Amino acid sequence: EHACGCVSSPSESLRPQWSCGPLYFSGHATDGGAMPAAEWLDLVVPSGCSGCGRPGGPLCRSCRAFIAAPQPALVPITEPAVPLLVAAGGYTGVLRQVILAHKSRSHPSLTSALGETLQAAVQLLCRVVRAAGGWWPPVLAIPIPPSRRWSSRRPVSELLGQSGWSTTDTVAAELLVSSKWRRPQKQLSAQQRAVNMRGSLRCRSTPAELVGARVVIIDDVV
Repeated sequence: EHACGCVSSPSESLRPQWSCGPLYFSGHATDGGAMPAAEWLDLVVPSGCSGCGRPGGPLCRSCRAFIAAPQPALVPITEPAVPLLVAAGGYTGVLRQVILAHKSRSHPSLTSALGETLQAAVQLLCRVVRAAGGWWPPVLAIPIPPSRRWSSRRPVSELLGQSGWSTTDTVAAELLVSSKWRRPQKQLSAQQRAVNMRGSLRCRSTPAELVGARVVIIDDVV
């Protein structure tokens, strides 16, 4: 498995019948302002690092530095419907733990770190597509929504809300919605995951100006 991935997909992915198998802001207390709830909790009940478990808050300096130095790479894939697949790293170790922590709760430090990691993967995909002569704007960054069994949070969309996405030359577009309940995929095989995801997503009505656009599908684990 790979973490923080994106795929380049043709415009047919925007059709309503299409289906398939990390906005929060960091801040500090100011006069008359409010500190985010996650940061208040860290002050009252200090937590261990999400990546290594050692004292140091939601994300210690060492783990933050590790995540901030991603090595995105093209991932071999045999699915004809997916021309390119890029991942920021392997879904293991510190990166895996931080992704799981981000899924369970939103915290500015986690969202910021993972957002930068995902941007690196998308930037690599953009360079490859440009080199192949297949780049034309607008390019839509479409996040995979969580299953209906989750709360109203959209962890992947939160990552797209971070600053710096202008460098990827993509435009975030919330065009996919969950259409059915999905089983937790942690213990499922690749074949079981494909069955679990089949028919679980649908596309919103696509604005006329976006029909024919190239899309980049974004997910935290691919």
